[in-house]
Amino acid sequence: MIRKIFSSVFTKLLVIVLFTGICINILVGGVFFAHRKAAADTFRRSLVSYINYLVTDLGSPPSLQRARRVGRQTGFIIRYEGSDRHWSTSEQPSFAQNRHLHIWHESAGIRAGSLRGRHVIMVDSGNGRLIFEITRDPSAEDKLHRLAILMFIVLALMIGAVYVAVRWIFRSIRWLDEAVRAVGKGHFDYRVPEKGSQELRDLSATFNSMTGKIEGMLKAKEQLLLDVSHELRSPLTRLKVALAMLPEDESSQSMREDVIELENMVTEILETARLHQTHSSLHCHPTDLKELVEKIVKEFSGLPPGVNTMWLPGPIMLEIDPDRVKTVIRNVLNNALKYSRKSERPVEVNVDHGDESVCLKIRDYGDGIPASAMPFIFEPFYRVDKSRSRQTGGYGLGLSLCKTIMDAHRGDISIDSSVGEGTTVTLSFPLQ
Repeated sequence: MIRKIFSSVFTKLLVIVLFTGICINILVGGVFFAHRKAAADTFRRSLVSYINYLVTDLGSPPSLQRARRVGRQTGFIIRYEGSDRHWSTSEQPSFAQNRHLHIWHESAGIRAGSLRGRHVIMVDSGNGRLIFEITRDPSAEDKLHRLAILMFIVLALMIGAVYVAVRWIFRSIRWLDEAVRAVGKGHFDYRVPEKGSQELRDLSATFNSMTGKIEGMLKAKEQLLLDVSHELRSPLTRLKVALAMLPEDESSQSMREDVIELENMVTEILETARLHQTHSSLHCHPTDLKELVEKIVKEFSGLPPGVNTMWLPGPIMLEIDPDRVKTVIRNVLNNALKYSRKSERPVEVNVDHGDESVCLKIRDYGDGIPASAMPFIFEPFYRVDKSRSRQTGGYGLGLSLCKTIMDAHRGDISIDSSVGEGTTVTLSFPLQ
């Protein structure tokens, strides 16, 4: 999941935008820092000169009264350490002797340093030492904290706005992704909204045009097949009547089998087309799947290699069309027995009752299906056995019809197979 998120174009574009913003901020911050450092150097030189002026103004020995007046005017804390007296304009503890003090100026009689934004300048004066401490204004610190919080909020809002903007720009790609998934499931009537930037609108229009043409071609193919099937019914009926009047011999019997085969093919084509029209063609009502399966299994009793019901809990009540589901199960069992005649192990029928669906699994130990054929097994008229001989039977419509019926039930049919090991067909019915 994490790999999918970080490999998406949306995430990459968002990261590029944020990275660009961070680089711009670093560049602007670097310029500001260089400017601030130059201004700080100028400020420190000016501060040292100003302190020299204050030392002269305080007199010798320094006057506490004058120091208090200067402190009120400038906000400085002034301390005096002499051989005979000590005084301070504030009761706050001094940080002049802190070992972590960063010394930024040192000359004859003057030593200046800073610690966490506070500055201290120590000046030797006669028999004592004057200490000037410059501390931050609490109100200014509060303003700085509020400004930092405000900047963080603004940054978060900007990131959120960028996220929303990128998602809005990429909405057409999301629509295209949903459309591709829908078309992949056979919904060729799905259309992408033609909105967004000009390039994405053109892409959406091209996609809609392509799916429209594919849908038209498939409908034309189905309609042609349907029309031909309808037209074949009349000549087939006439052939059956004509064959019934012929004397019984090997030739007439072969023709009757061919006519029956054609008639079955036409019936399956028409049935598949009818189920494709609407799901309302189903006649669903509560049905016990266990009872239904057991009745169908009895129809195949005696056929090699046999059918074995492994575990069928019951009753399993489902809202299904029993006639259509019978068609699906019969087709699957017929294929399983047909392609596992050489196997000594019987076909196994099992039911897995989950929380959201009921899965009917039919497994054989026969020939199996090649991996190259798996993507096409549900296509109409596709057969793994290319010989299409009467011995193997079928027209390649059975699994296509099964899928149509399962789709109509809003269920699913899946096949897992390995050559030489057998095939497992899973019919999933959603629980209502």
